[in-house]
Amino acid sequence: MGFLQKTILTILGNSALFWALHTRFVPYMFTGTGNTASYLGLGILFSVVNYFLKPILKLISFPLSFLTLGLFGFIVNGALIYAVHFLVKLQILDFVTLEFTENYLYYIILGAIFSLANSILHWFEN
Repeated sequence: MGFLQKTILTILGNSALFWALHTRFVPYMFTGTGNTASYLGLGILFSVVNYFLKPILKLISFPLSFLTLGLFGFIVNGALIYAVHFLVKLQILDFVTLEFTENYLYYIILGAIFSLANSILHWFEN
């Protein structure tokens, strides 16, 4: 599978995950506008943040990740979701509203869910 196909699949997977989490599983964690464009925008924004920030955060947090046997990766993903929330609050995408409850544990829980879902998605890619 080529780079463009993997990128599109990742964006669609992240968008579908945002939709599923918002409408089906944990609607009390965050609220959003709820149309298809907003979920696609969140998927694109999360994929871009993952592509650029995640390698840097993983490199910086390698000692902690080594000590916790990889469980610190959930916190890294939670930080990436917080970064997406921060960018949405700055009105980077003006058609997306995203409000999380102000509990940092929710970021870690969502980070764990996104980590698990993305690893399943990448498992199907290969």
